[in-house]
Amino acid sequence: MSSEQQQTSSSKLTVTKVDECFMAAACMSANAGVILRHGGPFGASVVRDGMPISCAHNTVLYSKDPTCHAEVNAIRHAVRHLGRSELSDCVLYTTCEPCPMCWGAIMASGLKVMYVGADRYCAARFGFDDKAFYDEFAGPESGTMMPVNPTKTEEDEKWMAK
Repeated sequence: MSSEQQQTSSSKLTVTKVDECFMAAACMSANAGVILRHGGPFGASVVRDGMPISCAHNTVLYSKDPTCHAEVNAIRHAVRHLGRSELSDCVLYTTCEPCPMCWGAIMASGLKVMYVGADRYCAARFGFDDKAFYDEFAGPESGTMMPVNPTKTEEDEKWMAK
């Protein structure tokens, strides 16, 4: 392995100097977002074939939209730029482990490779604790799932059959 590469402990991905640059871009976007008071200190970038497609930060406060996390914003920009909803040939760089909502967006977009800076426990130490969300989505056996009242009707089945 060259001096420009290091093996990550949590996966078999090799982190190169280029990867570090794309992560630095995500970090710079996160810092800009904090300075601009757009939201929490989180940034993300989407890269395809070594070219940055999008770079975004958390804009929850600025947009007054709780879904405007860095990863979601970066995915939204990337799919608009590429003109498609599928990003399986792209790589995501994010400054922190994604929350459950962002994980859903990442999975729905088809992203297969992701580099993560801090983990959820580090974020929690700085006041960004998503444990309640992770617990909520752990499954019914956790006893925390929001109750769902079934309202299935014939109309529900009609649109699914189309």
